[in-house]
Amino acid sequence: MAWGDYLLLDLFIHQHGMSRLQTGVILAGTLIPVLGSITTFFNLSFLPQRDISPYYFAVADIFIAYGLFRLRVFDIVPVGHNLVISNLRDGLLIVDASEHLVHINQAARNMLELPDLIAQGQPINSLPAKWGNHLKMEPYA
Repeated sequence: MAWGDYLLLDLFIHQHGMSRLQTGVILAGTLIPVLGSITTFFNLSFLPQRDISPYYFAVADIFIAYGLFRLRVFDIVPVGHNLVISNLRDGLLIVDASEHLVHINQAARNMLELPDLIAQGQPINSLPAKWGNHLKMEPYA
């Protein structure tokens, strides 16, 4: 468990954007039971004569479910996207089938004049109106 949390923490530190948020939520979901176990080990009881471990796991499951279903942790993302997409000189927006922004590279942020824009699954039509005419969804065949 500790090794898995270490790997998630290392991944969280080195990621950015939507991937970092996804990893952070899953990491929080795995750390909550660990912290609950530590409180039990040191006999720090919040409710007298009750084992509240199931509550820790229930809260952790909420975090993990949010990551899996709302943040779509298992959506397909190219393995080498940090090496390829992030370093392109051309602006690139990656949008899913429901027209939500999945990833945006730095060149596209600069073109949109939004250097701090983070792709967090927001609808593509939430981008500035002056770019709406230049963005066109093509169906994937």
